[in-house]
Amino acid sequence: MLESLNHVIARHPETTFVCVHFANNAEELEWVDASLSRYPNMRADLAARIPEIGRHSPDQVRRLFLKHQDRIFFGTDFQVYNRLILGSSGNEPPPHGRGRRGLFRQGMALAGDARPELGAHDAHSRRLEDQFHRPALCRAVLRKVYFDNARKLLAGALPPPSVQARRLSRDLDLEGHFDDALWQTANQSKCEMRIPLSAVSETLPPPERAGG
Repeated sequence: MLESLNHVIARHPETTFVCVHFANNAEELEWVDASLSRYPNMRADLAARIPEIGRHSPDQVRRLFLKHQDRIFFGTDFQVYNRLILGSSGNEPPPHGRGRRGLFRQGMALAGDARPELGAHDAHSRRLEDQFHRPALCRAVLRKVYFDNARKLLAGALPPPSVQARRLSRDLDLEGHFDDALWQTANQSKCEMRIPLSAVSETLPPPERAGG
């Protein structure tokens, strides 16, 4: 099956393939490394495979992530349709609160300092809990994996951002509060600016309201 996947990737070099579950082979990092090296249009996400990745030597994982730092994407197995789905089939009962929190902790396990709650939502992860080794990735690589790589890939498929000025019936006090009724007539626009990596906050700022 894995060779069939690679065959399709090779036949369509102009298509970017994001291969889920760490290219469906988190148990064999050598294979993942070789495939990413061979196919420049191949990507791999981490969905539901961070515990498995954590079983390997942290040095081996670190070398792989550094080598392919622009090709690895953060992902979960958490889907939102008409309800929350944790897992692939969608037929199981919705995840409970502990399962959702555990999934989040697993997702951040590569970046956090505390031991992840690996046994929070499935028996398979529970068996890996005592074997998890964090690869100690630097902040620049973590930012790529958790954010920048996905933004770079998806930016061309998303509509360009736009902000439209709105003429208000009166001036607003620049030192005033945003709960003024006139502000509520302005469309929300998310603004992003480039700042030095060392100054990046752990959380994104709230959306600003555009008005004029």
